[in-house]
Amino acid sequence: MGWLEEEVENAINDVLIEIKDGLLGLAEDIFQALLQPIVGVPAPESNSRYIVVGAPSNDPWQSIYQDFYLPYILPLTVMLLVVALAFIGLRAGSISEYRRKRLLRRIGIVFMGAFVWFPFISIPLQFVNSIGMTLAPLEQMSSGFGGIAKAGLGGLIGALVMVFVENILLLLAAVVYGLRWLGVIVLTPLMPLLGVLWAVDVWPVNSMSNIARRGASIYPGLIIAGIPAAVLFRLGWQTDPASGLSALFALILGLSLIPAACITSILTVYWSAPTLQRIAHSSAGATAKGAPKAKNAAKKGTGKSVRGARNVHRGYAQNDHGPVTKSGQTQIGSGDSKAYKLGSSAQSTKDHAGRYNNLRKSRTGRMRDKTKEDVSQATQAAKARSKQAFRNTKNKVSRW
Repeated sequence: MGWLEEEVENAINDVLIEIKDGLLGLAEDIFQALLQPIVGVPAPESNSRYIVVGAPSNDPWQSIYQDFYLPYILPLTVMLLVVALAFIGLRAGSISEYRRKRLLRRIGIVFMGAFVWFPFISIPLQFVNSIGMTLAPLEQMSSGFGGIAKAGLGGLIGALVMVFVENILLLLAAVVYGLRWLGVIVLTPLMPLLGVLWAVDVWPVNSMSNIARRGASIYPGLIIAGIPAAVLFRLGWQTDPASGLSALFALILGLSLIPAACITSILTVYWSAPTLQRIAHSSAGATAKGAPKAKNAAKKGTGKSVRGARNVHRGYAQNDHGPVTKSGQTQIGSGDSKAYKLGSSAQSTKDHAGRYNNLRKSRTGRMRDKTKEDVSQATQAAKARSKQAFRNTKNKVSRW
């Protein structure tokens, strides 16, 4: 039976080795595919010149420009600008001259910028993309990652764990930078529409103007988010992790570059958008300031409730003890305690109800029956008086 155990063990080892090799190959493919999206940025390009004049020559910008921007975004922008200009004319009497001129200048800037937006934005996008591609050692990292990963793997179980961790980190990075590229591709053609909302900063659309300003403030951070990652890759790879270091440490160093690049890119977007900082600081400050206030309010409310209940009981009992103040002193009479007066009023109401029941005993002995009878008599008397007053008025009018 020894040969059977060896065969089973060898079969299990072969399966695990195939799984390890497959995951390692997947990690290498993801790593090589991620390098350019991490340090670069999607930019419209032209085959003839550096500035894009007309339709871009690369995808997806060519289809976005021809099928989406020209037939939809540009006409909608011009139409909304005309509507905004008419709206400002209607509100001219309620807007100051300075603010009216500022709104008109904004409308003029957005109108001219909508026609030259793609040629204008292609310059910084291509420039940032070129800087990222130049700073990051893409070829060395693509060829060296597989060797570092294979050298750093130890036993079979440890190798499977390390390869699994590699794939998880790379997939998280793919999600982060996929969202970054999606944000750049979506916001680039929509910026003229955001500009229209930014231009009409007047009631009742000023809230939409603020939303457009906040959305546009994220755009520069998304563009330059790859440059810090490229600098980090250059500094990390300059240490030459494939030589002079232990294999495990070199593998950990190589793997740590990806999450570090994600963190630097996220912080770049955060620092470039004042709105995100303001929201984060205001929420944190409000939480920190509100905690002691809530604690003091809870203590104060609890003490006040206990003291009020005690004063209500003292007022209802009508004993010689007056209400208790906040400092713990007992006042003479009712003092200025509303709770004590409430208890006294409840006791007075009870006494008057008892006296009424004794004076106006009904056959059933229940006070509500006699109360209904008294209310009915009072209603009939009021009706009789109102009818008599109406007849008197009618007689006076007939004499006239």
